[in-house]
Amino acid sequence: MSNRTPLGFVGARCGSTRPIDTWRGHLPITSEILLTILERAAASENVFSRAERILFTTCEFWAAIATRSIATHLGSEALDNLRNAICAFSAIGAVHVENTLNAVLSGLVNAPTRRQYLECLAALEDELPKTKDPVDQLIARFAENLKESAADCAAGIARSAARH
Repeated sequence: MSNRTPLGFVGARCGSTRPIDTWRGHLPITSEILLTILERAAASENVFSRAERILFTTCEFWAAIATRSIATHLGSEALDNLRNAICAFSAIGAVHVENTLNAVLSGLVNAPTRRQYLECLAALEDELPKTKDPVDQLIARFAENLKESAADCAAGIARSAARH
């Protein structure tokens, strides 16, 4: 067990981390914004911003790591999905996660057997929870920024409509 400080779900400090074996899900702001994206997807909307796709990708990937279901999450397009995750974690500033995923991608590309491929993914599930990156907080900060930019956009549209 780690000596990491448990993270508070409200007002968490960016430097705090929670051992993934006690992960209780995404932080409230992350869940709020992710839910709006999922509701739009359920309503057959298929136009999402780059930022919304990044948030979705990081949330789903991190949840798959926490539940040790990364092989299922990555599916038959594992290399492409891993590349997408690398870009998404880079965008939120999770440098250590990005570096780990790049190393795993290299290992998967060179894995000659299915067994070695699955071992590589199992090692990823073991390694990522130990990251120095405060992933939950980085995702939450990204979600907050997404919420704020959506509010700013809506306010701008309202001002423009009021002038016409």
